[in-house]
Amino acid sequence: QVGSLNKINKAFARFEQENERTPSPEELANVLDLPKEKVADTLRVSGRHVSVDAPFAEGEDNSLLDVLVNNAGVAQSQPFDQVSEEDFDRILAINLKAPYFLTQRALGLLRRSEGASVLNIGSVVSHKGYPLQSAYAASKHGVLGFSKSLANELYQQGIRVHVICPGGVYTDMVKVARPDLSPEGL
Repeated sequence: QVGSLNKINKAFARFEQENERTPSPEELANVLDLPKEKVADTLRVSGRHVSVDAPFAEGEDNSLLDVLVNNAGVAQSQPFDQVSEEDFDRILAINLKAPYFLTQRALGLLRRSEGASVLNIGSVVSHKGYPLQSAYAASKHGVLGFSKSLANELYQQGIRVHVICPGGVYTDMVKVARPDLSPEGL
């Protein structure tokens, strides 16, 4: 599933860049030679369309989910007074809204598991603000607060909620959001 998610997300980004518009699931399915339904479901789960009616949320009676990892993330480096409402909404939709509602939709399946876990990926920015990262920081602070609250709420139901806040990792996202950094500098 993760391999498909990465493949589809990379094709999505490439299509957007080459065509200067968002591709439809049908277009991506044709490019990747995958079933349209699989592409559409993956786009929903990945937050590309921030629709959280993920296919796993309505499982069979014997379906369960042991671990949910919320690892989507986008960032941009921009002065606070230049962040548009559209950019702010996009960052919060992917970094905070998608994990929040995916977890909500998956809760029934998590409750069926013995010892289920939700793992949310925050950032060092969840704890420390950086210049030119106000929207990203707001979203990752939100992930941290959401995780703490949910951990207290679900503890008695046997569901653990954790947040990992990694430091600097030189990813494709970091290359774009923080062009001032280098792999050696992290």
